[in-house]
Amino acid sequence: MDAIEAGEDVTVDFDRGKIVTKKGEFAFPPYPDFVRGLIEDGGLIPHVKKSLGLK
Repeated sequence: MDAIEAGEDVTVDFDRGKIVTKKGEFAFPPYPDFVRGLIEDGGLIPHVKKSLGLK
C-alpha cells in the first residue's frame, strides 16, 4: 500500500473499520460482534471457556 511507509505508525480502529495514517484514512468493513468477541477473549479456546464458565 503506497499510503503507508515502512516503519510508520498507524492507527487501526476495528470498531469503526478505519485505518489512519499520516497520509489519510482508509475504510474497511468492521468485524462482526462475534469476531470482536473472539479477539477480545484471546482466541477461540478462551472464548469457549468463558462462554461455558470455565477458567
